[in-house]
This record gives sequence, structure tokens and C-alpha cells, in this order.
Amino acid sequence: MFATSRLPKLTLPMFSRDPLTWQTFWDFFYVSVHANPNLSGIQKFNYLKAQLQGDAARTIAGLPLTDLNYGHAIALLEDRYGQHHKIAKAHIQAFLEMPAPSNTLASLRIFYDTVESHIWGLSSLDKIRAIIW
Repeated sequence: MFATSRLPKLTLPMFSRDPLTWQTFWDFFYVSVHANPNLSGIQKFNYLKAQLQGDAARTIAGLPLTDLNYGHAIALLEDRYGQHHKIAKAHIQAFLEMPAPSNTLASLRIFYDTVESHIWGLSSLDKIRAIIW
């Protein structure tokens, strides 16, 4: 038998408009809120609105708080930020704009980690094969 322990409460991430952070935001929100059968559409919509800021918040600002509009809000956000080709383009653009590393171990480690991060981001979209081949 496993001992039960209380895990700390998770804090939902904020999202403003960066396509590089959309998938992480959506996956976390999906598991924590969207797929929760104990929450109504209005409650989910409230959670969603609370986690958006800037351009993303303005994307759905005009939608009244209703069950039906929760689905509309998700569709609007997916259309604007969740399209794989836009996310892939953002990864490639960020990769191309990376500054060259200096000859220090710390700089090379940061460069390597950043490149690896973009490769994993593209790989999760199934875009890496198209770029390499």
C-alpha cells in the first residue's frame, strides 16, 4: 500500500501571446481545468480568463461568460495561437535569432540548452523530420 501525501497546489501558468509557450499552457490548462468533469463551462471559462493577459486576453474579451462561449473562446485561442505551422515558425525564428555563444562553458551550455529546447519543441509538433529531411 502506498502512503498518501499531500502535494502542493499547482499554480496555473499565464498566457499572453507567445506561440512558443502556447502548447505548454494549453496542456497544463487542459489537464487541470478543461478535462475536469466537476467544473461547469462557466467555471472553466472563468479559469481561462484568469490565466490570460495581453493580446490573448483581448482575443476573448468580448465573449460573455456562458457555457457556449467557453467553447468559442477555446476555438479562438486555438486558431490564433495553437496552429502547428505558426508554432514551428516561431521556433525556427527564435533559433535563427539566437546570439552566437562566446567561448565560455556557461555560454556554450546556454546555447546548447536553447537549441535543444527548440528542437524538442519542433519534435513535439512532428515538424523536425520535415526540416531535417
